[in-house]
Amino acid sequence: MKVLLVDDEPAVLKQLAKAVGGAKGPDDKPYTVTERTNHVEALALLDQERFDVVVVDMVMGHERSEGLEILRKLSTKSPVTIVLTAYPSIPNCV
Repeated sequence: MKVLLVDDEPAVLKQLAKAVGGAKGPDDKPYTVTERTNHVEALALLDQERFDVVVVDMVMGHERSEGLEILRKLSTKSPVTIVLTAYPSIPNCV
């Protein structure tokens, strides 16, 4: 399984990669992990490759909305998507 991790905080990204990269999928093979630290790189990669799972930080970048741009793109590609946020609120979650 191919997993894309997107977070603008290198320490968080490193820990996610360590956790996911050390796990095995349902076929007993390790996950293939790709990391990106910004939405521009992630969006370009999503145009080029298919991922089974995408883990994305909702609040990234200067405008704090870059995670939402990735989510919009993913809605047309239909991979399993996991959203992370340190800023939980009802409007963000619904």
